[in-house]
Amino acid sequence: MSLKSLIDTGTKVWLDGVEPNQVRSNRALGITGATSNPTICFRKWTRDFYTKGANADVRGAGELARLEQAMALDRTAALLSASYGKFQIMGFNFAVAGFKTVEEFYEAMQLSEGEHLNAFCNYIKGNSLDDELRTHNWAGFAYRYNGPEYKKNQYDTKLAKAHKKYGGK
Repeated sequence: MSLKSLIDTGTKVWLDGVEPNQVRSNRALGITGATSNPTICFRKWTRDFYTKGANADVRGAGELARLEQAMALDRTAALLSASYGKFQIMGFNFAVAGFKTVEEFYEAMQLSEGEHLNAFCNYIKGNSLDDELRTHNWAGFAYRYNGPEYKKNQYDTKLAKAHKKYGGK
């Protein structure tokens, strides 16, 4: 599969420019990448380099271009450093998401939303996040899934509203 497949299937991709430093600091996208490729590899997280645009298609195409640029430097580091699909699972989580390699994960994310859901369910169970969902501990789930800054995007509140909207008690 190719980047075109990601576009054709509408799979959301987001290249995290900080991850290459954490995943492979001694490789092409690593520490030296931060100076020679500052829009795809940066030392401190920022939204500055994420693609901006009027709609999701424009933003998505821009993120795919960034991923392609990163893949040209170090394919594996790039795949490990991007998040994919409806649930934005980072490539470095390929094993807990149920895949043998990051390449297998990358291929599956291009197939269907069903594959996104399978990966997400594997990720949830593999990280023991299912308890938070069963007990409706939205803040606990959001913290563990999205990190300590989850409140900035109100992930816990959004989960609670969605649960209520779709018939949760």
